[in-house]
Amino acid sequence: MQPQDIYDYHAWFMGKYSRLLKARTGTFYQALMLAVARNVKNIVETGTLRKADNWEGDGQSTLLLAEFASRYGCKLWTCDIDPSAIAVCRELTSPYASHVEYVVSDSVQFLRDFADPIDFLYLDSMDFTHTNPGPPQDHALREGQAALHALHAQSIILLDDCLLVRGGKGGKVIPYFLGQGWQVIGIKYQVLMTHAFSLMSEDPSKT
Repeated sequence: MQPQDIYDYHAWFMGKYSRLLKARTGTFYQALMLAVARNVKNIVETGTLRKADNWEGDGQSTLLLAEFASRYGCKLWTCDIDPSAIAVCRELTSPYASHVEYVVSDSVQFLRDFADPIDFLYLDSMDFTHTNPGPPQDHALREGQAALHALHAQSIILLDDCLLVRGGKGGKVIPYFLGQGWQVIGIKYQVLMTHAFSLMSEDPSKT
């Protein structure tokens, strides 16, 4: 990574997305900075963009990640069980479609079957409800377990909707990842994790 790469990323992200992302700004900035530094090739997102300009609600992560993939030469897989959500996402991210795979599937099965290394994993499927947090927490845990086989020592994990009752969507999957050797390196509305190995070594080899 060259200094100009960092400058380019900073100028792009801060100029276009920092105000739009609101509570997600800091963790997305940090996560994508790591993605630039580690030259990620495969980004996987569960839960896709469902409505235009809903920055404060859904967060519009697919639009951000799709443009990032186009800008930095990588590929985004976005998975949602709802075909209508994927249809909306496909339309709204059409300028970056050559760098995006749109997948209609149960996210757990999709992650279990994913054959390539996952360099950046973003978990944001299943709506969280304060009155019944168990189902989305259980689902996120199953996603983490299903994705583990494709993660490696340089993988980046970002979990949305965590600063909520009982730890939000991350209430069960974060402890699971901690037990698998990941560490929390950013925490706000989202939680950012990277493997403990990656904090001690710059060796990009896959494990």
